[in-house]
Amino acid sequence: MGGAILTFFVGGSVVSVSKKAFTPLTMWSETSIGFIYLAFGCIYVLPGIICFSVLIRPPLFHQSSYKLMCFISLLDILNIAACCFFAGFYSIFDSTYQNTPSMLTVGSVTLALWVVYCASNILLAIDRLICFCSKRLSDALFAGHRTFYWIGVALVAGFQMIIPFDGELFYHYDSSIGGWRFEFLPAGTRNYRHMFINIGTFAMLLLLYAAVVIRLLTMSTQDKAVIHSAAMCGAICGFAMGADIFCIIVQNIQNPSVAMCYAANLAWQLAHGGTGYAYLSMNKTIREAAIQRAREFFNLFKCSKTKVVQVQTIASRSLNA
Repeated sequence: MGGAILTFFVGGSVVSVSKKAFTPLTMWSETSIGFIYLAFGCIYVLPGIICFSVLIRPPLFHQSSYKLMCFISLLDILNIAACCFFAGFYSIFDSTYQNTPSMLTVGSVTLALWVVYCASNILLAIDRLICFCSKRLSDALFAGHRTFYWIGVALVAGFQMIIPFDGELFYHYDSSIGGWRFEFLPAGTRNYRHMFINIGTFAMLLLLYAAVVIRLLTMSTQDKAVIHSAAMCGAICGFAMGADIFCIIVQNIQNPSVAMCYAANLAWQLAHGGTGYAYLSMNKTIREAAIQRAREFFNLFKCSKTKVVQVQTIASRSLNA
């Protein structure tokens, strides 16, 4: 073991870790980490599913910002599957890429989804800024089906990351560090695309939302609904910024501890899990629509149960006749 260095992927970052830190005193058990990840996955994924089921239906889906928020919710669900559920089961069952070859595919897709998520958050910030500056320009760029073109751009930005332009991508989960381990082949080749995505996303979101704040402060009439919408979108993108900056710090620290690697993965999970809670707590329209959907579901369940009782009652009377 000695002082060997490992390089791994967590939350879209390339991180080098010293094996000197891999001691029982600095680590939780792999099984415990697995169950913790699964627990967080259950806590995070339910609001995401609820919000996605609400946002994908009209009339919300007709608006450009809600289209982007719906797409981000879908990305949250998929990323939670990778960083919570897959990671949790891999830790519990001590899976490796040798005994679980599908892990390599999951890792590659996870990398692409992370970048799509970053690009989508940037698009949401751009959409909000342009909307506050010029409604006509906003409609020209994002209204109707035009939003799907921008989503297509985000997909291209993400999935180009799995094309081996400058080396062979090799992703697998390492339960000893509680994160997706990354190796770039040939050994020693630096993946500058990762570095650009993480730093660029943080910088772009910071600048865009600073511009949104300045625009709101300079508006002659400050509509509370507009300010509330900006605050909600800022909170959504803030989760992405938090994960980005955390991973950038860990990425550039020489030989971070295993505890820091755990924290980076937990920050990645929070980036995707916090979005659903932000929607439900800060957006009255989404919250009321979610409550309405819940009522429809329970009413449907009640009707089904009543019909079963009625059928049983009629059948019982027929037998007694």
